[in-house]
Amino acid sequence: MGSEGADFPLREDLLGHYEIAHNDLGVQYIRFHGIFHDNLKAYSEDEQGNPRFNFEMIDKLYDNLLDIGIRPFVELSFMPEQLTSKDTYIFHWKGNTSPPKDYKKWEALVKGFVEHCVKRYGRKEVRKWYFEVWNEPNIVFWSGTQEKYWELYKHSAKAIKEVDPWLKVGGPATAGGEWVKELDLRLDDKQTFYYSIYPHKGDWQEAGVLDIAKSYSEPFLGFQVQENSNYILPSEVSLFTFQLVNIIPTSIQRTEEGLRCRFYETFGEPTKLQLKFAEGWQVNQIIPLKEVLPLQICEIDIKKIK
Repeated sequence: MGSEGADFPLREDLLGHYEIAHNDLGVQYIRFHGIFHDNLKAYSEDEQGNPRFNFEMIDKLYDNLLDIGIRPFVELSFMPEQLTSKDTYIFHWKGNTSPPKDYKKWEALVKGFVEHCVKRYGRKEVRKWYFEVWNEPNIVFWSGTQEKYWELYKHSAKAIKEVDPWLKVGGPATAGGEWVKELDLRLDDKQTFYYSIYPHKGDWQEAGVLDIAKSYSEPFLGFQVQENSNYILPSEVSLFTFQLVNIIPTSIQRTEEGLRCRFYETFGEPTKLQLKFAEGWQVNQIIPLKEVLPLQICEIDIKKIK
């Protein structure tokens, strides 16, 4: 859900509307402009030009949102007055759209802000947030060049990932989906993810990953079910069902006794998984596997009830 300026969640009347949106419509995240606008007093400089941070007002607005069950979708904008390079503004409340006069100071602000959020709300909570670099820099919200935006993005992403490499940061947050291909081509410090179908040590060839992949790909046999006047088939059938959004089933493999199902827990927190199996199946064995932060891997063997 979008909500104009970052100071809006400080208004009691609007918080009531946000709560209705969460309770009745299922809104989980809210995004707004200007978390670094001067009306929230996050950034200033002393007489020697050294950065000073004050996140007290941001704490209050984030506390308000989290108390009603809504998480922030953090848009990193606009430019604090003492970091501006041009007098270019948008909206009646004057969000400055210029690049920073000092990218290192901008990077320090972003890093200090994210470190503060992790310390206040906890690493596991902030890993569920989204961080976005600026807003629609390809139109009136950014008075710098495209190259200047790439510089802003690199410093912002670097600052966030130095706090915690598992935090989510994205962009270019453009209108109409522009600049996305350019972002891939121009940024040297792309985020790279390595994954495997099977946890293993050392080289994939030594671990026999291809053979394991082949076993996971073994096809199931299909049977045509004949009509039976004494039994009405359900419209759909699931091998198992569950309700948790942080659990992802990733594979089902045949075993000698039945099936092996693999699950990932994606929030990095202890979770009680309640599975409801189709009639005739039961759990045979639960196998916790190697932990790959923030994911916990688990395999569950199930077998037919005799």
